[in-house]
Amino acid sequence: MTNQQDTRRRARSYSEGARITKERMTREAPLDAAALAAVQASDVVVVHGIYDHVEQVLGALEMPHTAVAPQQFGAVDLRPEQLLVVNCPGQLDRRDVLRIRDFVASGGSLFTTDWALRHVIEDAFPGTIAYNERPTGDDVVRIEVRASDNPFLRGVIDPGEDP
Repeated sequence: MTNQQDTRRRARSYSEGARITKERMTREAPLDAAALAAVQASDVVVVHGIYDHVEQVLGALEMPHTAVAPQQFGAVDLRPEQLLVVNCPGQLDRRDVLRIRDFVASGGSLFTTDWALRHVIEDAFPGTIAYNERPTGDDVVRIEVRASDNPFLRGVIDPGEDP
C-alpha cells in the first residue's frame, strides 16, 4: 500500500470515528457536546510531531485548534483553561518543558503521545511517570489507570475494559 493510500484510509477512519463520537456524545452527553461546540482554536494547542498527528483527529472532529511546530512553541501563550497536546516524539527544548510543567501546575491540561513520555513528561514531572527502558515495536501496550473516575477518561475507557 502506498503512503497516499494510507493517508486516505487514515482520513476515512478519522472521519468515521468522528461521526460516531459526535453522534454518541450528542445522544449520551449533550452538555459535553455543547461544550465541544463552544471550543475556540486558542483553547486547544497542538505541537506537531513526526509519528503521531492528533491535529488530524481534531480536524476530523471539526474541533478548532491551534497547531504549532516544536520550534514555535515558545511563542505560544499558555492559559490554565487550555488543553495542550504534544505529539510524538515531543522533542522540545528545556525551557519549553519547564513552561509545560508550570502550565500544568497552574491548572492546564496536558495530553501527550508515546515518546513524549520520555521527552516531556519525565523531564517536567520527575518521579511521576517514567519510561521503563523497554522499547516496543509498533505494539499496543497495556496501561494502568490509577484514577478511573477522572473526567477526561469519560467515554475513553468504559467500565470493565482493560486498556
